[in-house]
Amino acid sequence: MRRMMRLLCRISVASLLLGTVGCDSIGSLLSPGRPADGAPAKLALHASIPRFQQSTFTRLELGVSSAYQRQDESYQPLTSQIVPLSDDATQQVPVSIELGACLSDPQRRDATADPSACFVRLTLTLLGDGRELDMVQVLGLRLTPGTTTAVPQTVQLFEVATVELRSAATGQPLASGTSILAGSTLSVAARARDATGVELTGRPVTWLSSNTAVATVTAAGVLTGVSAGQTTLSATIGGRTSSASITVTPPLRTLSVVGVASSGNGRIVSTPLGIDCLVTAGVATGSCAFDFISGTSVTLNAQFAPLTARFGGWTGACLANGMATSCAFVMDQERATGAAFTALTPVTVQSAGGGVTITSNPVAGIACTLNGATPSGVCAIGFAPGSQIVLTALEFSNARVDSWVGCDASTRTTCTLNLGSVGRLVSVNVVAPRLLLGVPSGNGSGLLTSPPSGTLGDALGLSCGNPPAVGAGRCQASYPINSVVTVTATAQPGSRFVSWQGGGCNAVVAPECVVSLNNPSVQQTQVFARFEPVGLVTLQLSGSGGGTVFADGVPVCQLSAVQTSAQCSVSLGLGSQVEFTAMPLGTGQFLGFGGACAPGPTCTLLIGSSQTISASFTSVAPMVTVLVTSSPGNAGAGFVSTQLEDIACELVFSSASGTCSTMRPLGSTITLVAYDDIREILSGVSVFTRWGPNSPCPNSPQSECTFTLSQTTTVVDATFASGVEIGVEFGGSGPGTITASVPGFRSLPNCEYDSEPDGVLCRVFVPTNSSLTLTIVPAPGFVAFTGGFNACSFSDNTCTFVAEGDASGTITIGVPFDEVFAREYVTMPMHALRSRSVRITSD
Repeated sequence: MRRMMRLLCRISVASLLLGTVGCDSIGSLLSPGRPADGAPAKLALHASIPRFQQSTFTRLELGVSSAYQRQDESYQPLTSQIVPLSDDATQQVPVSIELGACLSDPQRRDATADPSACFVRLTLTLLGDGRELDMVQVLGLRLTPGTTTAVPQTVQLFEVATVELRSAATGQPLASGTSILAGSTLSVAARARDATGVELTGRPVTWLSSNTAVATVTAAGVLTGVSAGQTTLSATIGGRTSSASITVTPPLRTLSVVGVASSGNGRIVSTPLGIDCLVTAGVATGSCAFDFISGTSVTLNAQFAPLTARFGGWTGACLANGMATSCAFVMDQERATGAAFTALTPVTVQSAGGGVTITSNPVAGIACTLNGATPSGVCAIGFAPGSQIVLTALEFSNARVDSWVGCDASTRTTCTLNLGSVGRLVSVNVVAPRLLLGVPSGNGSGLLTSPPSGTLGDALGLSCGNPPAVGAGRCQASYPINSVVTVTATAQPGSRFVSWQGGGCNAVVAPECVVSLNNPSVQQTQVFARFEPVGLVTLQLSGSGGGTVFADGVPVCQLSAVQTSAQCSVSLGLGSQVEFTAMPLGTGQFLGFGGACAPGPTCTLLIGSSQTISASFTSVAPMVTVLVTSSPGNAGAGFVSTQLEDIACELVFSSASGTCSTMRPLGSTITLVAYDDIREILSGVSVFTRWGPNSPCPNSPQSECTFTLSQTTTVVDATFASGVEIGVEFGGSGPGTITASVPGFRSLPNCEYDSEPDGVLCRVFVPTNSSLTLTIVPAPGFVAFTGGFNACSFSDNTCTFVAEGDASGTITIGVPFDEVFAREYVTMPMHALRSRSVRITSD
């Protein structure tokens, strides 16, 4: 039975002896002898075992394991054995180590430089009743077969009571739940203490992570975060284990904000908090970079004062967001973005008056409703420097803009600003609205109304009645100064409107009064409308063709052209005298009145309480007169006739003879034709020059005048003047045409020549001293020979001259080489020319 051992177990290994002698006792192991090549190395432990103070171990053992070192500094195992320990205070422990596996490994340490040796690591484990109590390692033992090697250091083994986990960097205890970032490392250390609290150094530590997908740990105690999650870190020394819970959090990702070259100021703030970066003229200061946990959703918001800046856009990670003032993303990687702000020039609108809205264009922004001390909407905003902004006043509550202060240019309703970098303050001077009062008067019943008074239609007009129940009780309305308002008087059944008073409409009897509110010194205008009781007159219209009946010149009833009867009722002033007249529609006739009216074309009626009159029409058109006469100052003679020859009138100076008038149905069409007098019975020929200025064809020079008869008598006057005759003999071997024109004179007929053997005599009659142009148009392939015409010389087949008297000559058409024939032809006598045929064709 082993004696009781104390809690503290200490083994003092004084030396380690290696030899080549084989022996069966500890004494022989420790005795020196001659080395034997190839014999196993022998290891003896000289142990001093003190008494255990508080231990119940019944068995103490020493575990001895060895491993040789290779060139790559790794270790390969050799032998492992358990050696019992006695209760003696001092004892020797025999250990045998076979080196064959090492010596046969060409990759062992120093295999070439030291071929007979092995470098061995010895691991000694103290076991109590089979439980590991302590462990130490002895490194760098050089062992060779047949030799003895002494170990100079003292190795001590204790019973490990506790193991502590600490930070290798700070030495502080490692708390359970310690957090590290994925991808980062944490160096940890383990400290062993015996039961008395003495720290045991130099002990090997076995490290373990329970979840290597979350974190790994090296043999040196370097913990590396792999992915987010939890693991348990364990350190074992001498059979004692200590653990700590480790939390691995996602890695940090850096978000940074930089300034972008720009002129304005702004601020970039993140949600969640972290970024709070000021951007001043492109320079970023403040909290412009922050580490967010990977996977965090972050939103950046651009903040700025709209009076002095606007957002100019993003760069980098937020580039796709363009001009949006917010940018959101997930911090799954390092991100960087830039923000630009553009400086603006502030514009502020103000007014002491009210009733207008100010808007800006072409850049929208200002939308300010001015109501005295309580403006609303956007009355101040920033615009880009260098912009031209036009402020426009919309008058909505009958106030009126009078002038602007602070503009570069202005009209009554606009203000133009050419913006620099200095803010602008614009004041609007507003004129108060004008009040319009409506007053119904008289013994009758009626209503006064006016259109909505607001420029934008948000205010009501007048609706004032007599009695008051007739209207809506709005007997006053406000309008902008300089407004022109139409007030309408509407009589109720049994009453009629008589006249106006006030508002510039004194004695006006029309139902509308136009009031001008343009007097700046008059704030209120009053207008009266008088209504009186009426009598009811029933009008019965009949017949064909239709017509209209008037009461004192005002149309009160109509019979259309497709109706045969119509009935109307009209209220007229009771006891008043009213004149009724009628007018047929189209070309029909009014046949007369009847009923309460005496038969006849007109009717004057004293209006009673209830009366009926009749009026009849017919579609048969009346006959009207057409009269032809000389125009004042007529200096010639001529004829005017119609195709039917119901007019055949001769005009000589101021006299007219023959059939100079006719009767035609009203609405019919007639054509008069004027003819020249070429009889030479006066002092020569006369030509028609134009119709008179009062005729249906005023001042027309054309010989025909066509018109529709629309009145009882139509007078047609004509003007003639002295004329001259122009005669041209047209001949030769080729065809051609001669045209004649006089400015301001009627169109003259063309003269055509078709190569007749005897030629053609062309004659035209034009006013004396008029400017005449003759133009020759030969047929293709022919030319004109013009030497025989003495009134003028032709140039390019055209001549222009003043027709002072009769003129004549010859024109020859021929081939270009027919000049001899032309000379012979033009020498023909004039009597021969006059005997030949004449051809005149009109255009």
